[in-house]
Amino acid sequence: MEIVDSNLGLVQILGEPVAPDPLGLDNVPSPYDIQWSYDLRYISTQLGLTGNIEIWDIQSGQVVQQLSGYDVRWSIFDNTFSFISLDLEVQVWSISPFQMLSSTAFDLPSPASILVTNPSGDRYLAHCENGVLQLFNPVSNAYVTHNLNDVDLLCPLDDIKWSVNNLMAIASHQVSYIEEDIGGYLTIFRVVDSVQ
Repeated sequence: MEIVDSNLGLVQILGEPVAPDPLGLDNVPSPYDIQWSYDLRYISTQLGLTGNIEIWDIQSGQVVQQLSGYDVRWSIFDNTFSFISLDLEVQVWSISPFQMLSSTAFDLPSPASILVTNPSGDRYLAHCENGVLQLFNPVSNAYVTHNLNDVDLLCPLDDIKWSVNNLMAIASHQVSYIEEDIGGYLTIFRVVDSVQ
């Protein structure tokens, strides 16, 4: 492995640094699940496990929208994004102006679902049940079950990314009967059948 030294130029610091509480009583959520907008003018973050999403304007360094939900996914074609609301709806929003374009309720066996976007820009809810990957299309209200060719998929799903060349990377982990994480995998599949 080659180690390369490089210099990074600071562009912007978003938010305010918070001094850690030595007693661990101050539960200020840290941002994670960072996603860039299509035009790279905005960035979304999820604040810890609070169910709060912030949309930041990179140029101004300000939060321009706060939403309740998780799993933000930006469109690869325009400046719209979708996320799963705390009411278990797939909401699609535009940036300019900030407005909700649609909201579709879904009824899955488990709320542990992840939004995934295929190369055509279609959005699905991915769900793992008994080692089987299911994709739910909230527009057509239909399920697609994927045959994983004898690969045991660990449930629950942690993240899914679907590349433009139809590769699907799935991060998942196993939870034991005593609810402790006992290991996980990153599995990559080629999507050979188109999903509608």
